[in-house]
Amino acid sequence: MGYNRHFHRKRNKKPIYNELAEGINALGSFDSILDIGCSSGVMMQKTGIKDKVGIDYFITYDQFICDGMLCLHDLNTSPKILSKKFPIIICQETVEHIFQQNEDNVFQTIKLNLDKDGIVVFSGAMKWQKGRGHVNCQDKPYWVTKMNQIGLDYDEELTKLYISKITGRITWNCYKRNTMVFK
Repeated sequence: MGYNRHFHRKRNKKPIYNELAEGINALGSFDSILDIGCSSGVMMQKTGIKDKVGIDYFITYDQFICDGMLCLHDLNTSPKILSKKFPIIICQETVEHIFQQNEDNVFQTIKLNLDKDGIVVFSGAMKWQKGRGHVNCQDKPYWVTKMNQIGLDYDEELTKLYISKITGRITWNCYKRNTMVFK
């Protein structure tokens, strides 16, 4: 299921990553960030945040272009607990690649690694959304309930702020359609 080097080289050039990074930076000033499902790390790199950590299973070290730390971990097996907590965690278009019976590993990873007053930028593919490796597509209310179960609430104002940075000139509308911000 892994993606090859050519896939990442082509994908890293997409303007969507600049817009997603702008959205994160609009939410506040952060000294560290955790990206669950980071892929090549390109979006974290574009934020300019100093301390960057990414978790992924389908990436190799030579495909990781970020100057941060990469943790190879399969969230289908267990949550990942890191040695520090983060003021912002992003988990975008990742959870649909985790089998439903294992999805709580993703939410426990968020819960166990988020600062007390931290922010989570989250999106998951909707039921009808096609995609490579999608095994667990759900509608937004389902994901909101999962976040509520770990003590996080949907923040409409921050969601609108984040989404406002994603313009209409991109083709990856799943980020605009699916993203929600939680506190």
